[in-house]
Parts: sequence; C-alpha cells; structure tokens
Amino acid sequence: MTHQTELSRDHAAVPPLAVTVARACELTGFGQTSIWAFIEDGRLTAVRLPGVRRTLVSFDSLRRLLEGASTGAQPKRGPGRPRKAAAQPEAEATL
Repeated sequence: MTHQTELSRDHAAVPPLAVTVARACELTGFGQTSIWAFIEDGRLTAVRLPGVRRTLVSFDSLRRLLEGASTGAQPKRGPGRPRKAAAQPEAEATL
C-alpha cells in the first residue's frame, strides 16, 4: 500500500470544516437561492475570509439544518386569515 492511498483513506473519513455554496447545494439538494436565504436568516453559518472571493458554509451547520428537518418540526403559521373550510357538496334532491 502506498503512502498516498493511506492518506486518501484517512482523508475520506474526516468531514470537511466548510464547503463552498455550490458544494452545499450538491450535498443538500437545495438551490443557491435557498442556501443564501438560510445564511441570511441564520440557519446556516457562513465564513468569508478577507482577500478570498468565496463564501464557505460550515459543514456542521448544514448537518444541523438537515437533522432539524428530519424531526418533522414545521414552523408555526403566523397570524393571518384562517383557512376556509372545504366546501361540502349538497345532497341531490330526490324526486
């Protein structure tokens, strides 16, 4: 076994610290607009280093976002107009 093969195997077992927005899209299935929205509202943690033109998304925040989605927790609806009840078909008149 070569030294390079050992490094490749060890490297594959360690998750990355951060990924690009494009890679976050690939990993989650979300589009760029959704990823940026999650960054804006604080559901994802992003880092932008001075002098680097890329925004990196924390891998742990991606994992937390998806684990939270798997619990089935739905955000509560805000105040607003209540939904209309389904219309009931009227009984047909018999002759």
